[in-house]
Amino acid sequence: MKIALVYDAVYPWVRGGGEVNVRGLAERLAARGHAVDVVGMKWWEGPPEREEDGFGEAKRPGPAACGGIGCGTHPKGPWAGPEGRAQDGPDRGFRLVGACPSSPLYREDGRRRFEPPLLFAAGVARHFIRRRYDVVDCCAFPYMPALGLVPLLRARRMPLTLTWFEVWGSYWREYLGRKGRVAEGIERAVARGARWHLAISPLTASRLRALAPAARVRTIPSACEVSTPTGVHLDPYRIGWCGRALPFKDLPVLLGALARLPRDEPWHLSVVGDGPSLPEWKERARALGVQDRVDWLGFLPTQEEVFRVLAGCGAVVQTSRREGQGKSGLEALALGRPLVCAAHPEVATTGFVEDGVSALLYPAGDEGALARALLRLAREEGLRERLAAGAARVAAGLRWEAILPAVEAHYDEVAGTPRGSRPR
Repeated sequence: MKIALVYDAVYPWVRGGGEVNVRGLAERLAARGHAVDVVGMKWWEGPPEREEDGFGEAKRPGPAACGGIGCGTHPKGPWAGPEGRAQDGPDRGFRLVGACPSSPLYREDGRRRFEPPLLFAAGVARHFIRRRYDVVDCCAFPYMPALGLVPLLRARRMPLTLTWFEVWGSYWREYLGRKGRVAEGIERAVARGARWHLAISPLTASRLRALAPAARVRTIPSACEVSTPTGVHLDPYRIGWCGRALPFKDLPVLLGALARLPRDEPWHLSVVGDGPSLPEWKERARALGVQDRVDWLGFLPTQEEVFRVLAGCGAVVQTSRREGQGKSGLEALALGRPLVCAAHPEVATTGFVEDGVSALLYPAGDEGALARALLRLAREEGLRERLAAGAARVAAGLRWEAILPAVEAHYDEVAGTPRGSRPR
């Protein structure tokens, strides 16, 4: 099957849960015999098209004039057979396609810029006018590329599915004020324009069905598979936190909880991430008198380094009031580390875990409740072991071996491909 995955942000040049998932999906679909293009902004040096192997390294650049998989000029490698059809073999890879030049995605305040999605939408339209695929999977956000692809691919009779990390709905008005009504309307138009949708959490799926009752929605979580580091010292009093420094991530709640913990116990906090709210958060730590107990690690260059930090923590805390899935929290579960998570209607993570069984939940924004949850971990005998066992059960359902067949089944349905007819 010829598959296009469309997302403006491309890993490893842009790092985030969505980017990691698109990359991992492309690698594994290619390894299973599919011909895969990841269509994004051109973040890399050199030609606008390049071949990637299954380990994230460039194999060779594709020629700028190449007409795509199946065209006469497509470079034939160990994984490409006649007409670009993927063949069995360990060296199969996927193609990165730069549909337009890269551009900074975020403003200084952490909000998405308006111009890059328009630039990307134009590049995406040019790309799909020239090339054909068996199925196109486009991230619904940013909305403009998806909004343009709906009529274009319908006219070209090319199957399309949209992947949703979140549905914001009325939150757009809180986020953008009066302008948010326009964004809310565009989100609704995108949802109702496409027939097929893939949601990464039950929360997102339910909101998507409410937004577009006639749509076909399948819930498939983003895979959360981690490489467990070795030789890491586990500190039961080390708390891990990971995410972008934005107001809704609510790290100050954890700083307040840290200030409430006993001073005679060696509690420390490791914060992974950066963003516009970081100076304010550091000032808050100073005001609470806990600045000497917080390590501000910034963005780490590799996922493996993030995993090493989380693996060394006695607890990982997710304080955010908005999460489409909550990747860092689920990564903690996959590492066997206790997760303490804010319970909030906008946090999808709580749809994957059970309080007291696979994680500890506390009311979002409640510093005292968060502090008490951390003390339970330190003092309640057997609690860590019970949570680790529950976490393992959750993590098993988020491994690629569980996720990938569901994604393929969805693509088969979207493309109208009979099950069992694809070559392996």
